[in-house]
Amino acid sequence: MTNGWDKGADFEYVFRVLERMISEPINPKRYRQKTNLAYAVICLTQLRNGSRISEAIEFVKEAIRTKKRKMEIRVRKHKRETYRTMILPNAVNKNHLSIIRFILEIPDEKLRARIEDWIRRHLKINTHTLRYAFITHLSRKGYTPQIIAAITGHKNLNYVLKYTQKKAGELVLETLED
Repeated sequence: MTNGWDKGADFEYVFRVLERMISEPINPKRYRQKTNLAYAVICLTQLRNGSRISEAIEFVKEAIRTKKRKMEIRVRKHKRETYRTMILPNAVNKNHLSIIRFILEIPDEKLRARIEDWIRRHLKINTHTLRYAFITHLSRKGYTPQIIAAITGHKNLNYVLKYTQKKAGELVLETLED
């Protein structure tokens, strides 16, 4: 993987890896398997929505409580209360949510630290890399920075513009003929 905001993480590759982790059969009595499932569900949700890890944790906990697959979640790092829509990935089903129900008891900050450690060990990236892999993915698909900012909850469009223009420039350099 390369340097940069997304650490060179490929959205589709990471998505498939996390989906595969979720689809593996688990024994609900084995705590480590349940824990791996919970962390993979939260990371896949973060990647699918381009959210911050704290937003993904809040969303998954609410999905467990309410059984809703689509909700408005408060955007972190905004002084004013603003909300963004988040959607549970299709790979996550009711059975998964029932198995990972134990995360409701874990304080968000503790859960966040555990997920940071888990994703570093399993995928060699950090959770914020998932957010930027999503942004890179949308940018390469041709979505405008304004649409990307609306989806990701970026208040300042300059951050998204700077990032997407840098990635677009890198892509141009990579595809130029010698």
